[in-house]
Order: sequence, then structure tokens, then C-alpha cells
Amino acid sequence: MAHTSEQYRDAALAMLPRGPAWNHAPKSVMWQFWYAIGVIFAILESDLAKLDTETRARETNELLPEWEQDYGLPSIYNADTFDARKQALIAKTAKKQVPTPAYLKQFSADMGYTIDVIQHKPFCCGDPTSQCGDGVSEIGLTRSMLGIKVTNVTGNIPLSYFVQEINRIVPAHVYVGVDN
Repeated sequence: MAHTSEQYRDAALAMLPRGPAWNHAPKSVMWQFWYAIGVIFAILESDLAKLDTETRARETNELLPEWEQDYGLPSIYNADTFDARKQALIAKTAKKQVPTPAYLKQFSADMGYTIDVIQHKPFCCGDPTSQCGDGVSEIGLTRSMLGIKVTNVTGNIPLSYFVQEINRIVPAHVYVGVDN
């Protein structure tokens, strides 16, 4: 539940000391100052609540075009209604999974690129070291369990377009790197 500017003002005034230098009377300078700060905090809280809503595909409104782009859905300039676009996004988010390494290699080969798919064992939360799939110890915590390394950059399409197409079919946490 959002707080009002008055609630923020009253909370701030309640934490201040009492006495002649700390005038809490309505319309005093101190009262007006904390009311102005309360207005800013109330707006910030409201904006953060809206942003929180936009981070969920089922509830997004303003960021629908960005969600569509991330999931490879048609352009925002299509003839579908807003509700139809949102339902298509919800259906697509339910299906987007990490593709298999074999699929990624075939997809890349069809575009004229050769890739290595590096699969990592998941890092344990709180354990800064773990074993990578090739047995080399890695330092750091990460959620990425899959990496794509492009080893042949002489494909049928520009490399930037290829990387863009790979990023459309894999989730955001998958790293795509180029080995020159």
C-alpha cells in the first residue's frame, strides 16, 4: 500500500528531537521541509510500484514492446489489439526454455557459423568456487549455466545480426561470446 506525503512527513517529524529549535508546528519551516520530502518519497514509491509491475509479463503495460522484442514476437506496429499482444506474450513466456546444445549448433550451422556450446555446472550460492564443466576451477557466483562461443566468424550473415538472432532464442542469462 502506497504511503502519502503526509505519512512520510509525520514519520520524519516523529524521529526528530523536541524543543524550540525543532519546531513541529503545522506550517513551520521544518513541517514544510518534511512535507516536501514526503511528496518526493510518495512519488518515488508509486514509480517503484509501477516498475515492479512492469517486470512481470502478465502485468506489463508500458514495457510490452520490450517484452515482445525479448521474446521475438512481431513488431509493435502489427494490427493486433493490446490484449491479443499481451496474451501472445504470456503464451510465449510460458514456452521459452533454454534450447539444447544440438539445436543451437544446427541453428548456427544453418546461418554459416560454427559455435561451441559451453555448459557449466551450476554455482552453489555462497560458494565462490566450483567446478566448471571442463574441470577448471572458476571464481565467482553466476546463474549462467550455458555459454555460446562463436569460433567461425565467416557466416552467411553479419556477425552482429547472428548474435542478435541467437539472443532472441536463448534466455537473457546465456552469454554469447566471440572467439577471434
